[in-house]
Amino acid sequence: MAVYDLGLWAFRETIARHGQVRDRLRKLLLENIRDERLGRLIDHNCMKCALYMLSELGIDSTNVYEEEFEVYFLKDTCQFYRSESHLFLSQNTCPDYLKKVESRICEEMQRVPNYLHANTRPKLRHIVETELITAHTPALFESKKSGFCDLLMQSEEKMADITRMYALCFQVPATLDLLRSALHEHVRAAGQLLVNDEMKDPVVLLRSLLALREKYDSVVQNAFQGENIAQKKVKEAFESVINADTRCASSLVAYIDELMRSGFRVAAEGEVECELDKVIIIFRYLHDKDVFEVIYKQYLAKRLLNQRSISSEAERQILVKLKGECGYQYTTKLEGMVTDIRFSRGAMEKYNTHRDEKKVNEIDVTTEPAALCDIDVTMLTAGYWPIHSAIPCVVPDIAAFAAERFKNFYLKQHTGRKLTWLTSSGTAELKATFSDIVKHEFTVSTYQMCILVLFNALDFGEELTMQSITDSTKIPHNDLKRHLISLCTPKYRILLKRSKGKGLSSDDKFKVNNSFASKLRRVRVPLVAMKELNTHPDSSHSVPAAIEEDRRHLCEATVVRIMKARKQAQHNDLIAEVSYCILKLSRDVTHPLGHTSTQSTVSPSTSVY
Repeated sequence: MAVYDLGLWAFRETIARHGQVRDRLRKLLLENIRDERLGRLIDHNCMKCALYMLSELGIDSTNVYEEEFEVYFLKDTCQFYRSESHLFLSQNTCPDYLKKVESRICEEMQRVPNYLHANTRPKLRHIVETELITAHTPALFESKKSGFCDLLMQSEEKMADITRMYALCFQVPATLDLLRSALHEHVRAAGQLLVNDEMKDPVVLLRSLLALREKYDSVVQNAFQGENIAQKKVKEAFESVINADTRCASSLVAYIDELMRSGFRVAAEGEVECELDKVIIIFRYLHDKDVFEVIYKQYLAKRLLNQRSISSEAERQILVKLKGECGYQYTTKLEGMVTDIRFSRGAMEKYNTHRDEKKVNEIDVTTEPAALCDIDVTMLTAGYWPIHSAIPCVVPDIAAFAAERFKNFYLKQHTGRKLTWLTSSGTAELKATFSDIVKHEFTVSTYQMCILVLFNALDFGEELTMQSITDSTKIPHNDLKRHLISLCTPKYRILLKRSKGKGLSSDDKFKVNNSFASKLRRVRVPLVAMKELNTHPDSSHSVPAAIEEDRRHLCEATVVRIMKARKQAQHNDLIAEVSYCILKLSRDVTHPLGHTSTQSTVSPSTSVY
């Protein structure tokens, strides 16, 4: 042993470990550290020299430093912070406690370069983080007054506190996972609270969901430093909320409809793009994309046919974005509907030009019935539009003549095509003269036009029964009842019904209300909503039966296609491949797969084609 090492050994055994020195030195060192933790000033140089001496007395190791000081120091640190943390948290709010923890960790880490040995750093950090963070994680997350959930609810004002909590939990991976889970549960609960409000308007619901998503996206980007796992947790929370039923799909369609009707009226190009991007974010969360497609097709049809869309460019942009998400097959019919409208406008321009040229060449056009009736036709491709064909009703001669004239012109321009008139749709404008003074222009449905024109052939005050109207117009019974009630409502009482009560029978008689009066010259007569006809897709939270049937056929067709190629497959392999194929089509396959896999065509072990 070297002389210097022998001297250290002698000093250690004779002085440092002397009965009256060892315990006293340790006590003084620990009391100094406790005093510093309580805010008192101590002599750092003296502390550093004493602890350096203990580390040197180990000769080639730090055993003396660890045995004589570090073990006791760490134990005392654990007790100090366990007591302080419980007391401080019981008397202060969560944000105050987080600031205290942040301050304490900095102080303890600063003690290492000041006078502690470098090897003490990881041990000291572990104890401090355990006692100040890990031990109080449940309390920090679940506190009703100022816990993590409360901070999230006030994220705009408490973003710094949320950032501090994330930074502290980031140092303890186990608590970080709990923090992410707490974020997921809070977002899911907040979204569920919005969706469970049955009275909330669909547009208001979507706006609330968008605001909620923007709020917690800001939390993830700012407080959670945009980490991928937190983004995934928020995404999963929104998916669980939005896919609880089909209401969110229908609400998203209603929100888009409102944007297309009025929301983009004064919006700049950049604002339109921004709003559509928000819509697509919610659309990505949807699993029931086929439900969205069916409902969106109905709303789009109403906008296009009634000319309610204020921006054709916005309509095109949303279809481009939907195509980018789900592929061209998803938007084929939707794009076909827009193309039909554009084609119809061109066809009508050609027809009007042809009609005007013919008028110039005719000597007396006033005697021709078609000259008294203008017609505007929209050509709809069968299979694109969500309109069920019905038996055409009997329209007035003047309208029938104009329709036949257009049909002849159209078929000459496009040979091989077939036109079927949808009299259950469309509107008409009628000029009504009740007296020399009282004159109005009515905007009514095609069925209402057919009903009202029948009264032109009657004498003053003469009546028609419901049965005679049915025989003359061939309008389906339920539709006839709805349109007659609309013409007899107190606000738009164009016809008078002799019998009392809201119900209608075949013997009920109707006549023109010659005392009809309105402040408006142009009167639009709306249709009443019939209870038995209230079968809108979004009136129920379940998936429509027609869509369930389409899903089942899709699964069965996929199974057949796979088995034709593979001939033989294990049950689990077949289910996995069917799932993969259908997911590529952006379909929700959870229920159809479960239904298909229980059929006799797939045995428990091996499926043989």
